[in-house]
Amino acid sequence: MNYERSIDSGLIGSAQGASPIEGGSSAARISRDARDAQISSAHLSVSKNLEEVPATLLAERDRRRKRAKKRLLAVFAFVGILLLATTAAGALYYMNLQNRMTVTNEHVPEALRNTPTPAPQEPFNLVIFGIDKDFDEGWTGGHDVTEGARADAIIVARINPQTQEVWMVSIPRDARVELPGYGERKINAAYVYGGPQLAIEAVENVTGLEMDHFMSVNFWGFENIVDSLGGVEVDVPVAINDRKADATRPHRAYRIAPGVQTLDGEHALTFVRSRDSHVDGDFGRARMQQLFFRSLIEQMGDVPVTRIPGLANTLADNVVTDLTPLRLLQIARDMRGVSSDNFHTTTLPGEWRTPFVHLDPEGSAEVWRKFGVEPFADEEGDTEEAGLSPSEVSVTVRNGTTRAGIASEAAAVLRARGFTVDEIGNTENQSVYVENMVVYRDNREAAELIARFMPEDTRIVQSRGMFRFDTEALVILGTEWSIEGVPVAEVISQ
Repeated sequence: MNYERSIDSGLIGSAQGASPIEGGSSAARISRDARDAQISSAHLSVSKNLEEVPATLLAERDRRRKRAKKRLLAVFAFVGILLLATTAAGALYYMNLQNRMTVTNEHVPEALRNTPTPAPQEPFNLVIFGIDKDFDEGWTGGHDVTEGARADAIIVARINPQTQEVWMVSIPRDARVELPGYGERKINAAYVYGGPQLAIEAVENVTGLEMDHFMSVNFWGFENIVDSLGGVEVDVPVAINDRKADATRPHRAYRIAPGVQTLDGEHALTFVRSRDSHVDGDFGRARMQQLFFRSLIEQMGDVPVTRIPGLANTLADNVVTDLTPLRLLQIARDMRGVSSDNFHTTTLPGEWRTPFVHLDPEGSAEVWRKFGVEPFADEEGDTEEAGLSPSEVSVTVRNGTTRAGIASEAAAVLRARGFTVDEIGNTENQSVYVENMVVYRDNREAAELIARFMPEDTRIVQSRGMFRFDTEALVILGTEWSIEGVPVAEVISQ
């Protein structure tokens, strides 16, 4: 027994931190009895409180759940406020864009209000005006562009989101039309006298079609739109050399080399405004505008997301339309990835007879018959045949008569068509020439190109050492020279 107690004491003592050897003393036994009493009392206390433990745990659990719910509600409230703030900011941003770009209902041209709006995904007609004047704040939701602005570009487009096809027809800006109250005028003047309303009416009279939407683009802000896109890649068909089309000061964007180019805003504006670099003037310019817009639409789908806010702001500053930003975004989405084969472009045919382009009724009727239905017959010629450009031809002009000033007059005509006139003067001998002549050494193609813009019956002559000149060609003016006999070209005073 003593042995067993000694073992127990040693274990208890060891458990309390004392050595087993000390457990055999009288003091140790008294201490042990006191601890046993404390342990027994603790056991009774625990047993007494066992009935109260579940209620306590439940209360603590409930308190923790309430605190967790409060924290979760606080998080949800914060996220909700953040979402509301973001939505509100987005709504304000959208409304700001719409107020700057989209005309309010009362300012939608009456010509459009009388036409049922096509449903989304349905084909629609859109007339685009390229305006030569900055927009002035005016309309309660858009810009006032009715005063003093000419439409330097007029394009009627048919857009079919279902088939992802686009038809674009350019109307020459000098096309002769009858404007109610103003008589016989060039079609680009309709915007001056009556803004979009009269301009749309004039377009509908020429086309015989109803327009569904309109868009006016400020040419002077056009370069900002192009720069917002990071430039537009265009396969330039002919060399551009046109200081009059270059809006920069000093001139730094009047030359554009042929071939594939990524045009920045300044050069893009020169590209769409130049007519002197094209053999057929306004008709050539219209083709270049179509080519550019085709390239622009093709590349819109590849705009990086990071550029979209800047592009939207630039569009809002330089575009006026009845389309909302949301509708424009939907159209862009529907037409994303459109193939160049699905672009059909042409220009209304006509003949230049100063000061108008007289449209060909039969040719125009054929264009509108195919509009929105099938490709145009002349699409292969849209980008101008490769060949010699006027900007690549240098010319010497000499007066072969006793009439003063005709060399300067002829030089102005040739410069207006894009030729480089290096020298103006009189013939070196005393002879008076009767015929107008274009003299060349080796490049007959250059001489033939010049003769296209000279009076009828101008003779093409090979020099064979009989004439001295340092340019590609020499123009000699005879007594038959008459400015009235110059075809197509519009004379621009120098």
